[in-house]
Amino acid sequence: MGSSPHSWFSRNANWVVPALVPALALSLPWFGGLLHTTYLRCGFGIPSEAIQVSVYWSYAASLKPVGIAAGLALVVVSFAGWMRHYHQWVNARGVVRVGVPLMSLFVVGITLVAGLLGAQVAASRAQTAAASGRDPAPYYGVEGTLVCVKPLNKEIAVFNGPLATTRPLLTFGPSGDRIWLWDPQRGKSLSARLEDVVVTEKTSRACD
Repeated sequence: MGSSPHSWFSRNANWVVPALVPALALSLPWFGGLLHTTYLRCGFGIPSEAIQVSVYWSYAASLKPVGIAAGLALVVVSFAGWMRHYHQWVNARGVVRVGVPLMSLFVVGITLVAGLLGAQVAASRAQTAAASGRDPAPYYGVEGTLVCVKPLNKEIAVFNGPLATTRPLLTFGPSGDRIWLWDPQRGKSLSARLEDVVVTEKTSRACD
């Protein structure tokens, strides 16, 4: 009897597909969190743990890059199956067994890296918007707002200060008893205790 015309995937799909479900359930929010981290840390120098983002937004952020990566990997596997079906690789089975997984990993890796670069591009756009006096567009649950900040006392502790009081600063919300800010003019992040400052919504290009 000749070898089965079915591909490895078709012969093992009954256990491969169910195994992929929990793997995706774990990898999607992890990669979404990595995208949020890239956006906040690389774009604004703000630690990701300082911003509370729903796990649903982590799923949403990762769906596009992970979906594209899975689709491209499926294309590679399908092409390999087509070549095998038409006996194009009869004399190169060893190369196929190594080459197809490596090519699949390559396209998946390139796509995920492109997703991380997309997060950096989104952060750059947010920086440009904040520098021009506009609130940046939300990024999968991360919403930045320009605010005016006034200290309640002359001497307050400011991480990575000084604290600018005459121009708007960008914030993504408080974190516990602190607030993290990004100064568009200096291009640096800073933070202060909420009990030491008054935070108000920006109403003009300059703060009083």
